[in-house]
Amino acid sequence: MSNSPQRPRALLLDNIGQLVTMASAWDDSKGPRRGAAMRDLGIITDAAVLCIDGKIAAFGKRSDVRAQLPPEYDEHDAAGCVVLPGLVDSHTHPVFAEPRLIDFEKRIEGATYQQIAAAGGGIRSSVAAVRDASLETLADTAFQFLLQAWMHGTTTIEMKSGYGLDLDSELKSLRAIRQASKRLPNLTVLPTLLGAHVVPAEYANDRSAYVHLVCEEMIPAAARERLAQFVDVFCEEGAFTPDETEAILKSAIAHGLGTRLHICQFTPAELT
Repeated sequence: MSNSPQRPRALLLDNIGQLVTMASAWDDSKGPRRGAAMRDLGIITDAAVLCIDGKIAAFGKRSDVRAQLPPEYDEHDAAGCVVLPGLVDSHTHPVFAEPRLIDFEKRIEGATYQQIAAAGGGIRSSVAAVRDASLETLADTAFQFLLQAWMHGTTTIEMKSGYGLDLDSELKSLRAIRQASKRLPNLTVLPTLLGAHVVPAEYANDRSAYVHLVCEEMIPAAARERLAQFVDVFCEEGAFTPDETEAILKSAIAHGLGTRLHICQFTPAELT
């Protein structure tokens, strides 16, 4: 059936083999599901979903949903397939120029994350290539990852900068995220400034100057251009101390940005 322009747009997704609702008897006050509760996906077989104006209006058994149909609606036959909520990628690093294959080989051989970083690998090994890469190259790379995520069911994704580690390259990375996201307007992208990933080599003997750069230049510029919604900090031995982290997060909050943390990955830390 076709929709009249005067009526709310309705879509029936019918003939669903398994509808994954994620409904569960788990008590959310206990925190995220764990153990056997993670197997409870709230599956409804022989199901349907009714959407009106882009929002779910009804779901359940086909007969129950069909009893709630408006006079006019569009219909899509799911042909017995599985339908599940859109996936949320809450932590991604898609803006880089060269894969760290040597790091991968070292991990296979048994080297730890810290050992690889101490030998010059890890985050810092990605910096030179990102600084040299054009905005268009970084945007194209980010778009390819976005496209793959979208094709595999992701509907919301957080995307971090963090491999430029200077003002121009971090802003370039965020602009690449913006350009890539415009090519997939149906995908919700949350851009995050991760200028505080590690202290770059040129600031090894003056950490405070780099923290100042992040707080007084990177964050204000990203906020001013609306390039980021969040600021992330890697609070860890070999990266940023709790005191440095707090200074950066305070700057983010002062500029109206949300905060995120890489923290306690290898060693415990406390923030006030």
